[in-house]
Amino acid sequence: MKSGKEFSEYYWKRLEKMLDFASAMIEGGPPPMFGDCDDGYVLDLGGAGDALYGLLSIGAVPFQQTGL
Repeated sequence: MKSGKEFSEYYWKRLEKMLDFASAMIEGGPPPMFGDCDDGYVLDLGGAGDALYGLLSIGAVPFQQTGL
């Protein structure tokens, strides 16, 4: 950490719960669409739907989780 302070145990538990929820949302396939689903893009070039899988992969490392 730049500040020299470690994150609290509460922070890590909350982060793990958020990742568990996100993983459960995509368990049966692509995540559901929320809101107007245009993400503010003038031209959608695709590929944004895979972003959640990448984030979950990164999030699995500190919690030593395997697979989705």
